[in-house]
Amino acid sequence: MKVHEAKSAQAPGGLQKHIERLKYRILAVGGLVETAIARSISALVQRDAVLASAVIAADAYIDRAEVEVEEDCVRILEDHQPKGNDLRFVVAVLKINSSLERMGDLAENIASPLMQLHYLTRQLERLGDMATNVAENVIYMVEGQIVRHGADAK
Repeated sequence: MKVHEAKSAQAPGGLQKHIERLKYRILAVGGLVETAIARSISALVQRDAVLASAVIAADAYIDRAEVEVEEDCVRILEDHQPKGNDLRFVVAVLKINSSLERMGDLAENIASPLMQLHYLTRQLERLGDMATNVAENVIYMVEGQIVRHGADAK
């Protein structure tokens, strides 16, 4: 008998304690995902690159939480070999956990193009600034007039 098997066999009600902890953890993952989805949609609607960046960063937390919940499920299955409702609960949590993690990825996928759009917008702005500089230099070359910064000097 393995050490962790001996511990779980000695702890009556240990399964229920682990089931309650698992309920708490899967609800927490669900909350993280719910927040990520809401924020990704808000970032998209408001074109808020800072919020989009937060959604992308939060996906790492969701990914870690998903792994931890899965490990908890496997540990419960190994240590307690649940039956009936408890077994169905653990199996359902495994499936729900996987779906929640994927939903977190999708929230990140909503936010990512916004970050790319923000980057492209900045690049287009720089391109416009450079084109303006070229035009100002052409005016100086042709007319001898400095037009940068609204200057009136010749």
